[in-house]
Amino acid sequence: MVVRVQLSSGKLGNTAWTYNLAALDSGKGREAGASTRDRSPTDSDPSIKMSISLANSALLVIDMQEHFSSIAGHLVPRLLPLIQLYHQKGLPVYFTQQGHLPDDNCTLVRRWGPPGQGSILRYSDEWNLMPGLNDEAVAPHSCRITGKSTYNAFLQTPLEESLRRHGVNTVVVSGTLTNLCCETTAREAFCRNFDVVVLDDGCAAANSKHHRMALENLEFGFAEIWSIQDAMDELNKL
Repeated sequence: MVVRVQLSSGKLGNTAWTYNLAALDSGKGREAGASTRDRSPTDSDPSIKMSISLANSALLVIDMQEHFSSIAGHLVPRLLPLIQLYHQKGLPVYFTQQGHLPDDNCTLVRRWGPPGQGSILRYSDEWNLMPGLNDEAVAPHSCRITGKSTYNAFLQTPLEESLRRHGVNTVVVSGTLTNLCCETTAREAFCRNFDVVVLDDGCAAANSKHHRMALENLEFGFAEIWSIQDAMDELNKL
């Protein structure tokens, strides 16, 4: 059963989502392909809605690894056309991979468990990108950030240096988990003076509540929330 839920979000106006109740009950989140946000100038404060161009943007594909296949595997066919369009436009795509060496004892490891027993063991099968993203047409033609070891893709990685070198001023965030690595990276990008777009139907969390709350927080002060189709439409204008 599919229902449409209208939520009042105060200053941000009314926001609508479409949910598949069976998917929610099973913990799979929102119905695939039904996550475009309804938002217009008449129901939002224009002072907090930014006009963003993707002419100097980069696509960040956050932690789409085998470890998260059960949560985010359904995103792969959605993201592939966008990744390919970024390549066609000559714009950079970055794949991050979260992972830890066996002797790592950082906060994330202490919270989730030892590498390979909760957290991700670097260079293991679970550390690899999901099928479809390791294909010759995708990952080898993109930038890989393989040293990521916390929720923040900028922390102790070459991501910002590479973005600046490519003249990027806007990042488009996709991947998983919406409320952990995607949200933290989006917030950090904003704090480092990048414009930020987060893809509603291009991110996934362990459940719809986590996904929705993360997007609400990001939209309020850090990012524009678009659909994958929104991003493709903007790219096709270039």
